Amino acid sequence: MKISRAAPLIITLVAWVCWLVPLEGKKHAPSIFGTNEFQWLFAVIVAILIPIAVLLGLRMLATLGHRRNGLWIIYFACAPLIANLVIYGVGGVLMARSHITLTAMHERDAEHVTKLTKAAQTMESADRRLLAAKILYSDFGYATVWRNKNNEYEQYAPDKDDALKVQKNAETNTMLSSTKKKLDWQLRQLPWLFGLDLGAFVLIVFSGLTWHAYRKTSEQCADGKPPSAAQLPHELNQNTRLP
Repeated sequence: MKISRAAPLIITLVAWVCWLVPLEGKKHAPSIFGTNEFQWLFAVIVAILIPIAVLLGLRMLATLGHRRNGLWIIYFACAPLIANLVIYGVGGVLMARSHITLTAMHERDAEHVTKLTKAAQTMESADRRLLAAKILYSDFGYATVWRNKNNEYEQYAPDKDDALKVQKNAETNTMLSSTKKKLDWQLRQLPWLFGLDLGAFVLIVFSGLTWHAYRKTSEQCADGKPPSAAQLPHELNQNTRLP
């Protein structure tokens, strides 16, 4: 089957376009280009087009007059694949570290809440008990029960400053929670994207090379060429009869 000489270049350019559109598009129109369906659709297209372009480039390497073009096609087509693998590897490590940090912050906040709640009731000084209750409300939004100067338990009554601090901390906690959810989602996606790119490349290139070798051998047999040296002893044993 004859393939146009421009086909490898066209496929490579299409792969580059499908690789760049999701990366740049989600920055300008995340509601469209940043959706999970859109990202995965283009990821699959790129994962299929890159090894096809590489196979066509290898075919050009075996053709006189087109070897240099074939070499450039292979390098140009493999660039998005290498970039993706680096991004998935390095980005996965960085996101995992950020996720660990956010998780540690959440655990540390839970420990602080427990300590401040206990301090608001058990510390010797009433001022320190009040301060613990104040910090607990302003930083975490919990109006705990504290022990006053008369050793009576009452619920902490926040003032205006406490309300402003609670609002600011609530916005920060909401942002951190949203960031943690995004990291969770991205960390689940990265292994699948890495496997898609690497697996599709290995499978398609291996299948293409295997089919090329099989077809070439079949054509040689159909042309009636003499058998190879490995086949001669077997045929001689079958055709030679003892007297």
